[in-house]
Amino acid sequence: MPLDDLAEGFFRGLFRFLVSIFVEVVIEILIKGPGYFIVKSCSSNSPDSDSLRVVLVGILFWVLITIGGYSLHHQLTSQV
Repeated sequence: MPLDDLAEGFFRGLFRFLVSIFVEVVIEILIKGPGYFIVKSCSSNSPDSDSLRVVLVGILFWVLITIGGYSLHHQLTSQV
């Protein structure tokens, strides 16, 4: 059916578009953003925003935020 092929192509394109937006937001903003600012504040020259060091520092930032949030939550709920 031509209508089925048209709908399938539309939804496939829509899915690709939504996935690319999600990946762009997660990788570029949430991981590379904090990583870039941390590396920039710790080094004398401006780092490459696409470098592996920026990505690893960004991931480490979110791991430490998660661990800190969990331990803070655990401390606050265990005192009640």
